[in-house]
Amino acid sequence: MVDCRSGWPDDFCPANSSSKDGCKRYTLLPESPNWLEVRRQLVKEMFGEDRLPSDDKPSVPPVTHMVNYRFPSCMSSIWGSAPSSDCEKTVPITEIVWQTTARLNASYAMNITSKAFLSFNSSGWAPHGFIWGAQQPAHPEPPRPGKTLVIFHRGHGRGDDCPTFGDNDGTTDWLNQLGLDVVTMMMPFRDCNTQQEQPFSGHAWFEHFEKQQVPWLRFFLEPVIKTINYAMNTLGYERILMAGLSGGGWTTTLAAAVDPRIELSVPIAGSLPCDFRKKSFDFEQFCDSQWARIGNYTALYVLASLEKHRSSLQVLHEADPCCFHGCGRHNRIEEYGRFVRASSQGLFQTVVTEGNRHEVNVRDKILIGNLFYQMAHGHHGQLNLSSPLNLLERSSISGFTEPDEIPGEGPSQVPQPPRPLPQTGVAEGPVPLWSLPVASAVGLLLGMVVMFAWNRAKRTHAAYVASAWLGPGDLYGAECSEPENHS
Repeated sequence: MVDCRSGWPDDFCPANSSSKDGCKRYTLLPESPNWLEVRRQLVKEMFGEDRLPSDDKPSVPPVTHMVNYRFPSCMSSIWGSAPSSDCEKTVPITEIVWQTTARLNASYAMNITSKAFLSFNSSGWAPHGFIWGAQQPAHPEPPRPGKTLVIFHRGHGRGDDCPTFGDNDGTTDWLNQLGLDVVTMMMPFRDCNTQQEQPFSGHAWFEHFEKQQVPWLRFFLEPVIKTINYAMNTLGYERILMAGLSGGGWTTTLAAAVDPRIELSVPIAGSLPCDFRKKSFDFEQFCDSQWARIGNYTALYVLASLEKHRSSLQVLHEADPCCFHGCGRHNRIEEYGRFVRASSQGLFQTVVTEGNRHEVNVRDKILIGNLFYQMAHGHHGQLNLSSPLNLLERSSISGFTEPDEIPGEGPSQVPQPPRPLPQTGVAEGPVPLWSLPVASAVGLLLGMVVMFAWNRAKRTHAAYVASAWLGPGDLYGAECSEPENHS
């Protein structure tokens, strides 16, 4: 069993001190932020201009590679009971290249190359099969573009020399087979973006730009914004969705905060507000950076769901060994979630899934696949972001409670939604005295009914969880430990 709280009895970072391990100084939000002004200032800080980049022409003409692709879901290629060639088909992958000059001063500059790889819906093309042979579609349909584009950001990536065009864990292929078009991207100097000449210090190299007050976040975000421009202006896509893991989740959060064209964002294990202690920190994520002083992470969550037509689902892992675990933090996570929802017109929800690896696990895929599929098939209006996979919701069902809240990086008081007026348009007057005994009797009766239903629901839910093996340990107290084999 893994107890993800061991060694960290004090998980709170105060705003004015960075003496604790895993903490950075951070800026609290004002009581009543002007969110559009916060966004405007963020855009200015990130890009050095008052508006998002408008460039939609790749630095070199896009190249389409006809790849002899082996589909990882084809079981016979894994178990060797049939030739691997049975699981291979030709698929088009278009390489889009953005080049940006990082100029520190008059005597020093470096060209940064960022690649994006576009792959199409392959649901009618991909072979599937049993272990003794591949099974081809009865009426194969070659990969073809649609109207909705998913940007999946790999963050720091995991591969060298780009053998799989950035899809080094099969997530892009899984989304393609679900029927979605995907652009796979990654951070500067990582994975497919490695360069022959690049700084040994990695992303810490950008600290030189911060000290010289030269906008540097643009090297992380411009490729995403320009890819959206190209997709909508040239390729004809009408809807943009975005997800990412780790550094890709961080990039997803920032991009969705400044670009309202991203209708649905799903950052996975990418960030937490700065009052949570961190197991790891990359330079670009520092809470004391100038951009974070304008709008901290809580502000970014608000901006990603600010408009009525937009939604953001933050995914965390309960026992993530790398970054942003949920264990022992459920109440605090729900606290900043309430603030974000009260501050925005769209939808925001945090889902904590079971998992003790830093990856896009099967539960995460179910979450993003369900939402993306709905959006790609013409869903209008607000989505339902609740999920039975969410440990936060299961904690509330079980009655599990955590320690008292401690203040976060938002205002000290969580803003409440305005009280709706009755149809008369005026506030209601005092309650008539004759109604009090009636209300008391009705309330007592309802209370008895609710208590009976609640006790029955708890017993039913506990039995269901135990029989379905949905949760680690006992929901009434061991939620922060989980079996070693969970992913």
